[in-house]
Amino acid sequence: TNSSGNIWREQRKFTLSVLRDFGLGTNEMQKLILEEVQTLIERVNNNIDSGIVEHELNKYTEIATTSVVVSI
Repeated sequence: TNSSGNIWREQRKFTLSVLRDFGLGTNEMQKLILEEVQTLIERVNNNIDSGIVEHELNKYTEIATTSVVVSI
């Protein structure tokens, strides 16, 4: 199988190292995500306050996700 052996261990170690370099598992990543969630909530609340009935949640979610990725 591909989930054991020396090659698998080396790939796993490399992958975890790269992900840590990008901030995965740190408070900084959590901070970025929470900021984007707050922005998404504000956009929805602004729409509600403006009387908009239909909300583009897919669009807002895509923007939030992209913002986190770009921040990395």
